[in-house]
Amino acid sequence: MVELCLLDDDVSPRAREALAAEARRLSAWLDGQRVFTVYPSPAMQPGAGG
Repeated sequence: MVELCLLDDDVSPRAREALAAEARRLSAWLDGQRVFTVYPSPAMQPGAGG
């Protein structure tokens, strides 16, 4: 499942829905396959952005 984590609250409802739809599309495309990164972003740390 693709997790959507917005780093800014200033996102319109229309944009949020478009991003959520893309996350759902990517989740379906990945079909349960896990994707790992070699260089994690600070935004990926627990408590970041929210």
